[in-house]
Amino acid sequence: MKKGKKIKNLKMSSNMKQQKYKLDRTGSYLIIFASVVQIITFSVLPKIYYRPYNREMDDSNLFSQNEVIISEEEQNDILKDLEKELGIKIDSDEENYLLLHAVSENPYLSSKEKEIFYKFIEYFNDNPYINREEVYTNILNVNARFSIRSALKKDSNVLAIYLPDYRDIIYFELFPSVDTIAHEDGHCINDSRNLPSCILEGMTQLISSEYFSETPFVLTQTYPYEVSFVKLLCEMIGADKMLQAYTEDKPEIIYQALNQLIGKENNAKEVIEEINWCMTYYNKSKTLTEDDYNRANSAVLSFLDYVNNFEYEDKDAVQYHLSVFVNIFTTHYGTLEDYYKITLCKAYLSSKLQNEFPKTILIRTEDYLGHIYQY
Repeated sequence: MKKGKKIKNLKMSSNMKQQKYKLDRTGSYLIIFASVVQIITFSVLPKIYYRPYNREMDDSNLFSQNEVIISEEEQNDILKDLEKELGIKIDSDEENYLLLHAVSENPYLSSKEKEIFYKFIEYFNDNPYINREEVYTNILNVNARFSIRSALKKDSNVLAIYLPDYRDIIYFELFPSVDTIAHEDGHCINDSRNLPSCILEGMTQLISSEYFSETPFVLTQTYPYEVSFVKLLCEMIGADKMLQAYTEDKPEIIYQALNQLIGKENNAKEVIEEINWCMTYYNKSKTLTEDDYNRANSAVLSFLDYVNNFEYEDKDAVQYHLSVFVNIFTTHYGTLEDYYKITLCKAYLSSKLQNEFPKTILIRTEDYLGHIYQY
């Protein structure tokens, strides 16, 4: 082994000590500065990202109400461009396809967002109540974008929102699911502002399920109570009235139809408002007073008056939807697990699904997912 050279033990000079102190102090300042920047970033940036865009809206339109106002030549040119974009053949009399021109002309939509908007054509064809002028304007001007706000939100269940006053769709996930995108696009298309949230969210999620989901009948994780409540209302007053009220943003259509069931005037509005309170507050609150329980009990009993005053055409559907809906009042003690094990196959809006499932079928979810049924 070779013997190493002896190294002298050098003493640190006072000048070197001062330099070391300055470096330590500088490092501390850098750490403090970095912490301040981080705090500012996580407190200010979300507000910046989340701030609605103040952009000029495009008022160009192909429709006046539901009438096409462009020339036949312009119409044919647009349809030809859409045929290339969608890879399909479009008949000249299919005016709803012109609504998709707003999708292609919107500079604020990603390719994925556009792809899903294009698929709303089936919903447009099934809905006789849409105002094409309004739908075109809404799609042409909507902006869809990501925000980091969800990282700071206490309610992590909120995946996205639609701001109707700004026509902004805000996603709190970098890669939102098809269901999430379709749900928010549905809000944009219909732009409803007067409906109680339980009906608004239930109908919007029903559209997302029937027109976009690969398993449209399985109880959704998103708004399960609202969807079941809306389906129950469809059984009671008819899906057509529900679709009209939703599309035209007229809740009075629902109230009037419910009042006719029970023979009481001006009572349904109050009952639905109480149900809406149960949906938005009762099920989410961890601390409930005795008055809260009494109010919820009164709300469900009042609604059951309506349920008991119409003749069931589809007993299985009514019982299933009613059971899921009423479960909202017992979620503090139970879960929806049993209802996820059973699937009720019945379409309320999609004509395509109605043709595939002409009668109601109540089967195990695993069987529904594993087999194709023929009638």
